[in-house]
Amino acid sequence: MESISRETLRPFSPTPPHLRVHPLSMIDNILPPNCVPLIYFYPNQPLEYDDTNNNDASSQVCDDKILMLKKSLSKVLSIYYPLAGRLKDKSIECNDQGVSLLVTRTNSNLSKILQNPIETLLNPLFPDELPWKDMGSSASLLAIQINFFACGGIAIGLCMSHKVGDISTLFNFVNDWAALNRNSSEEEGKLIFPLVDAGASILPQGELPVLPQFKFEKQNNTVSRRYSMYEADFGWGKPIWVTTSDCPMKNTIVFMDTRDGNGIEALVNLEEKDMALLERDVELLQYASLSPSRWNLRQLDGLRKTAQSVAAETLKIFFSPDHEF
Repeated sequence: MESISRETLRPFSPTPPHLRVHPLSMIDNILPPNCVPLIYFYPNQPLEYDDTNNNDASSQVCDDKILMLKKSLSKVLSIYYPLAGRLKDKSIECNDQGVSLLVTRTNSNLSKILQNPIETLLNPLFPDELPWKDMGSSASLLAIQINFFACGGIAIGLCMSHKVGDISTLFNFVNDWAALNRNSSEEEGKLIFPLVDAGASILPQGELPVLPQFKFEKQNNTVSRRYSMYEADFGWGKPIWVTTSDCPMKNTIVFMDTRDGNGIEALVNLEEKDMALLERDVELLQYASLSPSRWNLRQLDGLRKTAQSVAAETLKIFFSPDHEF
């Protein structure tokens, strides 16, 4: 992998003085400083030049895309201004110091990643291989890496501090960034800033009433599709795959939508002995695909399985729709 550039990108417009301090909620303060990773894969699109075999033309297309992405990123940071700030005490100092932006080029094809999406191939596509790591109190709250493949495909990897937002914040940010990149003149006025003081509504000041007794009832639908994961069109089509990095925490499950919306991908991390039982579960195998050989570029309905340590493994499962679990 070749590094093309590394820079700090600042917001297009300075943050007003009265917005320079963004207080963190109680929940944000107790969250670990780990980053939230997300990566978008885009297949090759026909080049905007007649001679598609011309290396100079291909390089020019990459340069044009990088320039557009930088401009739109700078504009969207003016709206998501806390992301360009730095952590200070129990707040974010919105000082417009910017976000980390890396651009790389690789000689491999995107299909190699998608057909065998193991951790050792995915992690280099994230900035500084940051997934789930502590970004540091003085570091950029958002780091982005744009990867160009030899086939013309693109992967955009992002790592955002969990202190400043969650996965929904990151989805909204990427969707708005893509909208600005696609057509800034029409989309710039429609963006919504999702960073709010969650503690103000979740844990209001004053005495809280005693919690009532909860009653849990069985529901048919146990999966909720809350996020527009596959709507991020930067101008060259929607992503073919959106995923996160293997979570190093044991006994965790991450659910992600499939591209067609008719299933879910479950990234499961269990102790080795528990994982062995899960892989042989007859009922699970009726509804889930566990075989890497079933991974294909259209359905993306396979698994990602990598050894996290001697004691734990991560498994990616595809669940078929319309089944009760």
